[in-house]
Amino acid sequence: MRPVLVACPTFAGKAYALDRYLASYRALDYQPRSLLLVDNTADADDAGRYAGVIRSKLLPGEDVIHIEPKATLHKTLAASWAVIVARAEATGVEVILSLEQDIIVEPKALRVLMAIRDTLRLSYIAHAYYPRGGCEPGWAYSDGLGCTLIVRQRAAIAVAEADKGLCGFESSVYWDGAKACVADLFAIEHLSGGEADYWPFEGNDGRRNDHLTSTTGATR
Repeated sequence: MRPVLVACPTFAGKAYALDRYLASYRALDYQPRSLLLVDNTADADDAGRYAGVIRSKLLPGEDVIHIEPKATLHKTLAASWAVIVARAEATGVEVILSLEQDIIVEPKALRVLMAIRDTLRLSYIAHAYYPRGGCEPGWAYSDGLGCTLIVRQRAAIAVAEADKGLCGFESSVYWDGAKACVADLFAIEHLSGGEADYWPFEGNDGRRNDHLTSTTGATR
């Protein structure tokens, strides 16, 4: 089977979900796979401490890299994803599962997504779990990277063209090519916890706005 890199940007506001996230990842019944978390908490918020907490819990095949956040959420996400794409390229991995640190999935999740990918040759497959929307009949796309399988080449294009985005790096506007939006093939639990204590962004959901300055870190 094809190797998969499971990865996401993260920050100290997601610490409450770390143990369950790692347990969920380790329960995945698909192999071969590896894990990379990109911690972008600012030094002012003891980034090294959170990256160190993550590292202390990791097993072989699991890794964390720390970067400093950039001036905006959009740029921080793009920089985090540049690290993820570079790791995939360096290890020869063609497929990335973007699985954010507050997303808990069933053990079969990656196996199901890869089966869709290998059968239909899609470059972007997103689980439609967001409460703000659903999946229309037929092919559609999700606008997030919470649980999304991405072909590495498409992710690399998104990183290279990040400065052209109108809706933030996570928008599906970047993922040209075949897309699918799936639901009900496996269960997802979307955790919530201490993000608000760290989140400097304000917007229509009270937590974020892509044009504001980042002083801490970003995940989505």
